[in-house]
Amino acid sequence: MARFIILFGILAFIFTLDTFGQKATVKGKVESFSEKSTLPYATILIEGSNRGAYSNEKGEFAFDIDLSKFQDSITVIASFSGYEPVKWKVSTSSPLPYFNFILKPKAFQEVQIIAQKNKDSLDVHRTQMSTVRLEMKDIRYLPAIGGEVDIIKAVQLLPGISGGVEGTVGMFVRGGNADQNLVLMDQAPIYEFGHLFGFYSVFNIDAVDEIEMIKGGFPAKYGGRLSSILDIKMRSADDNKVHARGGIGLLSSRLTIDAPIVKDKVFLTVSGRRTYIDQVAKIANIQIPYYFYDLNAKIKAKVGRKDNLYYTTYYGRDIMRQPATRGGPGGNFGFDKTNWVNSLRWQHLFNTKSSLNTYVYNTNFDYNVSGSFESDGLKVNSSIKDYGLKTEYKYFLNRNTFWNSGVEIIHHEFKPNVINSKGQVTDFVKSGSGEALAFQEAALYGGMEYQLFNSLLTVKPGLRISSAFVKNKTYWGLEPRLSAKYTLSTESSVKLSYSRMNQYLHRVSSSAIALPTDMWYPVTNRVVPQKSDQIALGYEQYAPGLKTTFTLEGYYKWMDNVIEYREGANLFLNNEFENELVQGKGNSYGLEFLAKRKAKKLSGWLAYTLSWSTRQFDELNNGQKFYARYDRRHDLSLTLNYALTKRISFSAIWVYSTGSRFTPQTGNYVLPNASNSGVQIIPIYGGRNSVALSPTHRLDVNLVIKSKPKFNGKWNGEWHIGAYNVYNQAQPNSIIIQEGPNGLQYTQPGLFGFLPSVSYNFNFN
Repeated sequence: MARFIILFGILAFIFTLDTFGQKATVKGKVESFSEKSTLPYATILIEGSNRGAYSNEKGEFAFDIDLSKFQDSITVIASFSGYEPVKWKVSTSSPLPYFNFILKPKAFQEVQIIAQKNKDSLDVHRTQMSTVRLEMKDIRYLPAIGGEVDIIKAVQLLPGISGGVEGTVGMFVRGGNADQNLVLMDQAPIYEFGHLFGFYSVFNIDAVDEIEMIKGGFPAKYGGRLSSILDIKMRSADDNKVHARGGIGLLSSRLTIDAPIVKDKVFLTVSGRRTYIDQVAKIANIQIPYYFYDLNAKIKAKVGRKDNLYYTTYYGRDIMRQPATRGGPGGNFGFDKTNWVNSLRWQHLFNTKSSLNTYVYNTNFDYNVSGSFESDGLKVNSSIKDYGLKTEYKYFLNRNTFWNSGVEIIHHEFKPNVINSKGQVTDFVKSGSGEALAFQEAALYGGMEYQLFNSLLTVKPGLRISSAFVKNKTYWGLEPRLSAKYTLSTESSVKLSYSRMNQYLHRVSSSAIALPTDMWYPVTNRVVPQKSDQIALGYEQYAPGLKTTFTLEGYYKWMDNVIEYREGANLFLNNEFENELVQGKGNSYGLEFLAKRKAKKLSGWLAYTLSWSTRQFDELNNGQKFYARYDRRHDLSLTLNYALTKRISFSAIWVYSTGSRFTPQTGNYVLPNASNSGVQIIPIYGGRNSVALSPTHRLDVNLVIKSKPKFNGKWNGEWHIGAYNVYNQAQPNSIIIQEGPNGLQYTQPGLFGFLPSVSYNFNFN
């Protein structure tokens, strides 16, 4: 907190200095001559200086200048991609006029040459750092297992994000744990976002509009997790035409339809997806008694000139059922996992300066595991239910100042381990119900963004006050946030951020992959909230000639009260899990590099991470510091998409990663049994996570062939022919210890070798 107060005081002092000088405000609007509409994100500059700004969504702009730095006049230049720039020269001896620029379009070919510049350089001018936005067109053609692109696996290719077990949707962000990531679907939290034990995500790419991954410098409106916010915005229809798109793959198929319900007022988007891995396996006489399906829908309703309503729903289900075989013993096993999420948003515009967004949402996650053998049976059920309310008010105080504030309240209900047993199994597992756990989270936040020194420096302070009300205990947390950006030029900036986060719940898991028995629990009297402080410093540069944005960031993160399990902890069906948990400290730091290119012919990104992540617990590893399990020194990924012709494109992913860590067994020693009837072999282990698995690298490819449009150009199809792990380089995911002629030997098996795929995607307009 002391660091935050000192930095805030320095910025306040800078603000007072900025009030001196012969100030004047350059303000106006940029409009299109041909379309008679405003031009958002146009560039306005003072000729011969780096003073300037971008117009907002309404085409308006305003920024301050010091007239004492100019002589008799200034020349204001307005430019927009595809339009002829306009210059306006005025005298500095009289008040500045309102600059109403009207731009005329250039020739079509010139539009294509410069249209990309302003859009791609916007990230340079955003105060928010440690954030990457991906549109679906950025990842739609990437190679993928089974031919269906997964947005979580695309996020894993970004710097600072490690993927855990190969092929799964787990995320370890900047040295954090897998349960320290808040995943939002139109502001509703998703607890379990994996299908097929985490090898598919619950997000249908055709139903998603945009994803935003925030790794640091968190805005005050976000909280509840230590490591990251994955904000997923679902797609909504917005015109009066019917559109359809979808895909048919080897393992699953999907279909999305956009349609107007009431012309110009109500629009519907609905998506469905189902895997048929169970049916495909039957062709090879293989029984895979598993499948999943999910449904998405979003309704947009214009209920007035200043009001819009948005309703989003998601329903997904995983079903696995191993039936009894004919003539067999009559046993079966299976599980049923369900995700149901709803989000209702009301958007109200008070005027051109202020707006209010209110969300009401609920999340339902439920799983049932059952098994029977003859007269014995066991059923286990757990569930999570969230009910939330979030409202946010935004207000533009003036041309240089933006304010937002809000409140969020969440009611959590956890029902762990409801057990029904019968037969002889009751000798080991008794029927019963774990204590239902309910608690409330609440947060109040506010923040502002202010421009100083003629818009060269932008500061964004914020504060979030969070709380958790659990049984016999109330926790409070102050979470200060501060971001700053200094503009070096129209194409480069330096950014700095500090943020504190508190986390009031955690996931209990005994496996590296997502299992239906994983369960979330709140903090208690003994298990206190996790806390993190993170600072980051970055440089961002847009290179117009290369159409590439370069980002370099360094970060350091302190974590307190992070959770680990005692050696030999038993977590399965254990309602006394608190006895198996320990809390300690964690640190992570590193350097991240991202080069992201958007161009008509060649696009993609290069990401590299150099990082360290450690933990320290008094009860583990003799109290000595050790590396976290997914501490990986180097992580490199190259993602490319190249348009060979108008109808043929080629994409590839190449990744290199240092192996995850494990605790090695270094030998054995022998003790006599208490009954003196034999000996007992006791393993000897080295330091916790002291050895890393072997580094690995992998190449994935995908060839896209677009067919000729049909039905008067309304039907467009494309074939995707690809392969995962082209040169069959399996990523080690576990350790097997065997006795060899020279002592203990280790083998490192992987999950996936070479996997070909073929799929067909289509679009109907």
